[in-house]
Amino acid sequence: MRKHKAVRSHMKHRFLGVIFLFLIMTVMATPGPAGESLSHGQIDWLNGTIKATGVAHPQSKDSDISVDSQKMLSVAKVSAQQNLLGMIKQLLVSSTDRVDSLVGSDQLLMAKIQELIKNARVIKQAYLSDGTLLITIEFRLWGAFTQLMLPTEVKQIETITPIEPSVEEEKIKIDESRWTGLIVDARGVTLKPTLVPYIFDDLNTQVYGPEFINRDFAVQWGMCGYTSDMKAALKNDRTGQNPLVVKAIRTTGPEQTDIVISTADASLTWSASEHVVILREGRVVVVVEKINKYGMRIIKKLASPRGIS
Repeated sequence: MRKHKAVRSHMKHRFLGVIFLFLIMTVMATPGPAGESLSHGQIDWLNGTIKATGVAHPQSKDSDISVDSQKMLSVAKVSAQQNLLGMIKQLLVSSTDRVDSLVGSDQLLMAKIQELIKNARVIKQAYLSDGTLLITIEFRLWGAFTQLMLPTEVKQIETITPIEPSVEEEKIKIDESRWTGLIVDARGVTLKPTLVPYIFDDLNTQVYGPEFINRDFAVQWGMCGYTSDMKAALKNDRTGQNPLVVKAIRTTGPEQTDIVISTADASLTWSASEHVVILREGRVVVVVEKINKYGMRIIKKLASPRGIS
């Protein structure tokens, strides 16, 4: 009788553990305050991080907890790292390439990515009622990984001092020469996040892309920020106190990652004497819908690159 009770109790704990694990994974797969949600984690395209989950089950209920916990942590880390690698492989680097296709058969590049994955830190771990261990690791998109994946077109650019307008010009010109950043209002169009976005006008002239930004800024902060709140975009440090706001009229490219604005808005962008500095330092923010058809939600608070004011 006692044996049957013990079995029923063990099965109950296992069942509750499975239910709790299912609920945790459901939460992870649901769009959170930021990012693109996948089956094993979330990609935060604003702050440049990926969170991936890993699971390890106890070998037996009678095993030594102190020894088993170390083994389980190791197994859970490997599980999370494998899930993270799968997510990274599917990242859009551009509208035509994902990480997986760019790496191809380059074993050295893959080895470097795997080494970065091993350094992903554990930010959360929890034991379920049945002893199952669930952990979450966090991987930094910006930095070393972005350095590996950015195309050669993103180069170091020498500092350029904008030519200050004369007093006479200052009197007759409006404040477009004082624009401090560029905000693209892409609400209402389908847009996917990518490491290397492009902006074109409706005559297919490039307004922004890898040739415009300094590699240091692109590596440290990404080529642009994304937010769902226009008020937050207008107030954030990345685009400064007086940003130029233009409207996306559609997206382009095989994966719908690139933005098209009107020729008139493109001309406004180029007319500002500071536009070279604005684009060189990646002072670009894209305002998107809160949740699009791909299950991507963008948080309102923007990460502010140091040195940008």
